[in-house]
Amino acid sequence: MIPRKQARAVVAGLTAVLALCLYVGWRRTGSQTPTYEAVANWVSSGHPNTPSTETRTPPSYNTSAPRILLVSALYPLGRAKHSHDDYKWWLGNFLSHITTDVYFFAPPVLEQTVQQARSVNRSKDAPFFMKLNTSYESAFSVPPLRGREEAYEEMHGKDREKNMHAPELYAIWNAKPFFLNEAAKEMKERWKREYDYVFWVDAGSFRIDHHYRDWPNPRTVEALFQTPAGPHPIFIPLANIPTYRYRSWQEDMGPIDEDISEGSFFGGSPDAIEWYASTFYAYHDHYLSMGILRREGPDIHQLHPPPLSGTVHHPLETRPPLRSQFWPPGRCGNEWFYYEFMLANVGRAAENGIFVGRVARRVAEWVQEWIFKGRGCALVDSMSVEKALVQRAFGSGWKRPQASAIWPGSKPDARTN
Repeated sequence: MIPRKQARAVVAGLTAVLALCLYVGWRRTGSQTPTYEAVANWVSSGHPNTPSTETRTPPSYNTSAPRILLVSALYPLGRAKHSHDDYKWWLGNFLSHITTDVYFFAPPVLEQTVQQARSVNRSKDAPFFMKLNTSYESAFSVPPLRGREEAYEEMHGKDREKNMHAPELYAIWNAKPFFLNEAAKEMKERWKREYDYVFWVDAGSFRIDHHYRDWPNPRTVEALFQTPAGPHPIFIPLANIPTYRYRSWQEDMGPIDEDISEGSFFGGSPDAIEWYASTFYAYHDHYLSMGILRREGPDIHQLHPPPLSGTVHHPLETRPPLRSQFWPPGRCGNEWFYYEFMLANVGRAAENGIFVGRVARRVAEWVQEWIFKGRGCALVDSMSVEKALVQRAFGSGWKRPQASAIWPGSKPDARTN
């Protein structure tokens, strides 16, 4: 005979496992979220407001909080890992929730899709602004990438994941610094609005429902950039740290062929972004002329840490299995998008409720208490790239590589104003 207390524990454990299995299966059926069309129908019934995305005046400057601009883009791809419907849903999760100012790039064919997603904003009482720029038909239309199609076709032939990628995708990846810098400049010149921080965020980053509104939270961002990291740090979430074989890396070896920075979110002050864009395209053109540019560019100069100081190291060096997305502590949804939770503030408690409660709500209340009491999403601190490389990859004897003359930031005062 099994003692009663042990029997209860066994039953509770089996119930929790069964609930998790049912929930994962339920997610895979697509029943987790309504379709984008259903959301649009809900909007047409008169619930959220539907302001114009092109003419609305940016909010007042009467605030002491840092001013933040989010920049994003959506361009159709002939070959992609995800469907157009996926992106429509994710775009709705992004633009229909967040009240932070947004500057969005898209081709004319997607203008209505983007406008509709933003008009579904559910924060009725919060002012929000979006500028939609449809002047570029594709990512190859932006000045730094114009006429690069043939070179990118050659790059595609060297891609270890070429069956899932297309040259147009590389162009979108490598257009991000331009989009960031262009958005900040136009907002200053046309709208007479200067921002303290400008961040790139992928249009498909918000893949599940959430409670974020003023995201990234201005005070959280302000605290993040107070970490000693040089005059104009760039914040870039890292997925991994370079392996030890890159300890002797030098500039003429080309970009490191590992996935280090995520690329789905990064940014800093407008001055830092301007410097970053000029540096990025200097190396982009240099490596492209040498025939050694590989795929995306956020890792082009990852081993030159001073200008990338203040970046965050991912909470784990490798992403954990699926089950860790549902089980706290330290798990706040998909860890690839952990920065969404890290950069929030008011919404953190609500997000804890979402990530912890998705499973727990589907089991008895006593099972929820037994499993999840006192546990939630953990926060990690930011870390400079140089510190991460020394402590977690190459050891204390490592010295950062010498930058060449093509590096716009090679002078000590290049990023100080």
